[in-house]
Amino acid sequence: MNMKRILALLLCAVMLLPVFGCAGETGEITSGSGSGSDNAASGLAEAWVNEQIEANTLFSFEYDGQAFHEFIGGWDKSVDESTDEAGNKLVTLTYTQTEDKVVAKADILLYKDFEAVDWVINFENQNSADSPIISNIQALDAPFAYTGAVPELRYPNGANATEDDFKLLSADLSGEPVTLGSNGGRSACGTMPFFDIVTEQGGLVGAIGWTGQWTSTFSVSDQKVQMTAGMSKTNISLYAGESMRTPSIALLFFEGSADDGHQTWRHLMFAEYSPRDEEGNLEYELPVFLNFWGSTPASTIMSALETVNRQGLLYDGVWIDAGWYGDESDISVDTYDMSWYNAAGSWDHIPSLYPDGMKPISDMLVPNGKEFLLWFEPERAMRETDWVEEHMDYMLYGPGAAFYLYDLSNDEAADYLIEYMDGKIKEYGMTWYRQDFNCEPYTRWINNDEENRKGMTEIKYITNLYRFLNTLRERNPGLMIDNCASGGRRIDIEMMKISAPLWRTDYPVNGQESNTEAIRSQNAYLNYWVPISATGSSTEGMDDSYEFRSVMANGMTIGWSWSNSNWINTMLEQYQRCRALMGGDYYMLANPEDYKTANSSIMYYKPETGEGYLLAFRPRQSDESTMTLALKGLDPDAEYTVENADTGEVVTGSGKILMENGLVLTMERARSSMLIFITKN
Repeated sequence: MNMKRILALLLCAVMLLPVFGCAGETGEITSGSGSGSDNAASGLAEAWVNEQIEANTLFSFEYDGQAFHEFIGGWDKSVDESTDEAGNKLVTLTYTQTEDKVVAKADILLYKDFEAVDWVINFENQNSADSPIISNIQALDAPFAYTGAVPELRYPNGANATEDDFKLLSADLSGEPVTLGSNGGRSACGTMPFFDIVTEQGGLVGAIGWTGQWTSTFSVSDQKVQMTAGMSKTNISLYAGESMRTPSIALLFFEGSADDGHQTWRHLMFAEYSPRDEEGNLEYELPVFLNFWGSTPASTIMSALETVNRQGLLYDGVWIDAGWYGDESDISVDTYDMSWYNAAGSWDHIPSLYPDGMKPISDMLVPNGKEFLLWFEPERAMRETDWVEEHMDYMLYGPGAAFYLYDLSNDEAADYLIEYMDGKIKEYGMTWYRQDFNCEPYTRWINNDEENRKGMTEIKYITNLYRFLNTLRERNPGLMIDNCASGGRRIDIEMMKISAPLWRTDYPVNGQESNTEAIRSQNAYLNYWVPISATGSSTEGMDDSYEFRSVMANGMTIGWSWSNSNWINTMLEQYQRCRALMGGDYYMLANPEDYKTANSSIMYYKPETGEGYLLAFRPRQSDESTMTLALKGLDPDAEYTVENADTGEVVTGSGKILMENGLVLTMERARSSMLIFITKN
């Protein structure tokens, strides 16, 4: 672009000052400054894996009281390589204690299209007698070498139902070892099971695939970061013929900036750790659900559907939440009425609410291309409910607790649950199965184990949880699963393969006032690690474009009654256009530490189609009416049309100018937003 064209762009932006802004406000687009970079890391993953295999430093465990490095040299070792149908390299690293016939096998996957590796360890006792104690199993126990200054360790806060859920945190590795972990037995409660290590040259992004209790430790010595990760406690003698698995580990190596690495991580998550439909298509466009509390009568729901259908509301399905089950005394007013909680364990619909069950509602939706989601919580059962009375042998009970934990470590109980829920899915015509989990199981697991079996209940429980959910999907083609656990307290890479978190945090319903700014910040931070999630509004509601856009994610839950159906449909039309672009690159153009007082912006862009959008927000407490945004990921040699979604006004400019000079957005009023679409000409 020559200087004449640059001046034309600036002139156009100035001339559009009265009309180019967010809905109901004025704004302008002019030029600023910024930069971008590319990622390249050829061969890093395979070289790192080969080095760890050679040195016996990929994972570790103690055996009969001995440290790994003390005994592993005496075990038989073999390495086998092959290629899967997708062209990924498979490496099987096997250690065998020949006398005891105990095998530790690492199934390692090196991705063809990414500088990334994934592995899981399987132990097997092939003897006719119980094995010696296998303890302190670390699925990851390996070094990461660096040059220059001590790297930075970063990780996301957990889904703790607070304003700071998913916030990007960091730790200083130059001092004492840093320990991260989950709380109570749910993988994303406390700290999420993701991390990165950022050096001056690049780094790695990592994840721990385990939907239970995990601990990781990081320390620095001799220009290396020593990384360990595994279950929090293992002290297990395997029975004759018994086997067990560990958490999985995923590492992606990158060169360049942390943002470069996370961009590649995003696409690895899409490719390998995200739910797909029965035809193998990525499910990143999640539904817009109309949300009904479970005690809403079927007649009211069906009448509401007739109303929204006449209005032409652009929804994708119906979500019936907790409170639809039990008996007449269990009818619940809302999420703050604990009747829904206390009825868990009785999973038949309340006849006065749903005299014909759920199928009439499903029949209004599914044949017309809509989705039907229903809430369950089968892993928790309250005293005196049907499941406790009928299947006490399937329950784990803790002293002083009011509820039982359904014992998925029991194979017979897991088989029963598969059959039961498969029947409910078919009976009710569900296309989405919502599984919640509102309790902390870790104490029950550990207390159920004998001293020489500590960790085994958890291993069998989590293994059967995966089998349960996968079997439901296999038996019901097209079924999708919503992963809920008091919000997003089970978000990890193993669950992301099977399910999607439609309610990523309970912050909006934590019993206190919640705010729109926190909802928006949570979305921005979680997307840095997990590219597929959904949510609903804060207690402030969803009554204007600022609130609506703050909630926009891969999916949304909204109410069904709108006084201005034209306005909500306009918002949903904009949202549908945005949602289609969420499978592309993602950038936090401006995500400040204090999201309540500073402006923020995120951007999505699909290089393959040349389409993208950015959202910019000025919160209520911000004094800044102008923000400069250097766009990222564009083709520097291409021309782009930049369109204000609210006014339809456009300017054009080259990718180079938009990335280097950027956009200057003006939002005259506090608590306002701008939605800008970017299209390659």
